[in-house]
Amino acid sequence: MFEYQKIILKKVSFSKELFKQELTKSHKWLNYIEFNKLIFWATKKFGKIYSDIIFNISNKYVFNYKPNLMNALNNHQFIKIDKT
Repeated sequence: MFEYQKIILKKVSFSKELFKQELTKSHKWLNYIEFNKLIFWATKKFGKIYSDIIFNISNKYVFNYKPNLMNALNNHQFIKIDKT
């Protein structure tokens, strides 16, 4: 699903509103780790264009997962970012 969301975001990147909608929907489809990877990927790929959207969505959804983040950090499950 992570790869699918990347494809969708690439396809809708021409429209700020569509990009925002799809990135917002992504948090429902992806688990915590995948959503974080998507946020990092989107920041790298579209950060110059949509940094405000990515920042707002990541603040809204990523920080709601704090207990999971602490579990991931305690279990040493760190996120590896691919360079695609």
